[in-house]
Amino acid sequence: MVVEALLLANHAAADTWAWRTTRWFTGDQDAFVAADYHAAHLPTVAATAPLYDRLPSPMQGRFYKRTEKLWRLFRDLGEPYIIVGLMAILWTYDPRRWKAALILLASGALAGGVGALIAVTAGRYRPIVTDGLNRWELFRGFHPHAGDLSWPSGHATLVFALAAALTVLSPRGKWLFVTLSLCCATTRVVMQAHFWSDALFGAVLGWSIGWATATLLTRTTTTLPPPPRPAP
Repeated sequence: MVVEALLLANHAAADTWAWRTTRWFTGDQDAFVAADYHAAHLPTVAATAPLYDRLPSPMQGRFYKRTEKLWRLFRDLGEPYIIVGLMAILWTYDPRRWKAALILLASGALAGGVGALIAVTAGRYRPIVTDGLNRWELFRGFHPHAGDLSWPSGHATLVFALAAALTVLSPRGKWLFVTLSLCCATTRVVMQAHFWSDALFGAVLGWSIGWATATLLTRTTTTLPPPPRPAP
């Protein structure tokens, strides 16, 4: 949360720098063409300007395009339909069967719902709309046809909630779940849909709600074995 505060301080100046630097490194996408961007900025920038204004993108701005399928695969880990597949796996392999599946569903649904409520209330615009500048409009998400809601990232919130629930249900897989969740959250910035602070806040929010929900439900649904009968 300290990092989150630093990113959002001073009109999110650090957030803007981090997002634009990430865009500079990953290169071209439909909404951003590195060559066009630098053609418009290079003649007028000073030597002290940020590197994304002064230097050409690595790999001629083709890093993202060459790895796009991988990023899209990681992004899909935060899509709502992933819950169905995970519930089926838990139903098949977890001894608690439907209880484990419902714990996962409750964790993801609660975290996703809270994250969506915060997003529509905060009304932060996605960075691709504002060229990485910080812009908020409270309660904008409640307006009809409102879109481009940025804070927090829905994908990061959901995937970390699921990772937390799976960690409670199967602690041995903790690092696998966390690693895949980090990859998913990172895609939201690489694909220019979110600021770093959106992904970070979504990760913390999702993990906190997912862990608390799964822990509470696990304790309330666990039945203790009957005491042994005394020897005759």
